[in-house]
Amino acid sequence: MMTWKNKHRNFTYILWNESAVIDLITKEHQGILTLYQSYGHWVQRIDVAKYVILYHYGGWYIDLDISCKQSLFGLAEDMANTNKSVVMYAEENARVATDFFGITPRHPFMKSVLDALPSSNRWFLSQHTTIMISTGPSFMMGRYLNYPCQDDIRVLSLDSFARYALLSHDCSWCGQDSFSICFIEDHKFLVFCIILLISIVMYIFCRRKGFISNFLNRNCKRFRKIHEYERKTV
Repeated sequence: MMTWKNKHRNFTYILWNESAVIDLITKEHQGILTLYQSYGHWVQRIDVAKYVILYHYGGWYIDLDISCKQSLFGLAEDMANTNKSVVMYAEENARVATDFFGITPRHPFMKSVLDALPSSNRWFLSQHTTIMISTGPSFMMGRYLNYPCQDDIRVLSLDSFARYALLSHDCSWCGQDSFSICFIEDHKFLVFCIILLISIVMYIFCRRKGFISNFLNRNCKRFRKIHEYERKTV
């Protein structure tokens, strides 16, 4: 936090806690309160909190594990000159991140994000995928792709974002399934080769044991019996 304060001395800083978030939701967005309290993972509530805060107040949002390398004045000026009212950055996997935002108050993009939260509040096979798709980067990427006025939004590449900030993610919300999923994402070709190799080995083994031919023969005989029965009944 101090790295951002040192390079943005004329900014107003607000460090939010849960009670302040609930007060804001209760007063200004009461329809979201039940949804906010229904989430099973704390990081989902944090995601929703940041969306509510950004919609209501606008400004800049930065996660605490991101350090400042360069002030955002140049970026803000560039956005004003190009008529951009939202800025985010894209992660290595091409999803837009949810740990850094710049946005104007009451922006229709963030309104569309809030409106889409109820329909995304469901279980998606594992903790990691549920968080990512219900409130996290995958959810946000869907909102961006479905937003009709994408010209309002500037999405920085990871290299461009690195000029302003240093990422030091500790993945405090990750579960055991997160590391497995991340490994698969980072080693797609290796995983594909392993699955292909296992499939080939299983096919050869089953073919040698006669499992496949026996299975086909049994099903062919069964089909013949059914066909003969149908002919007799006709």
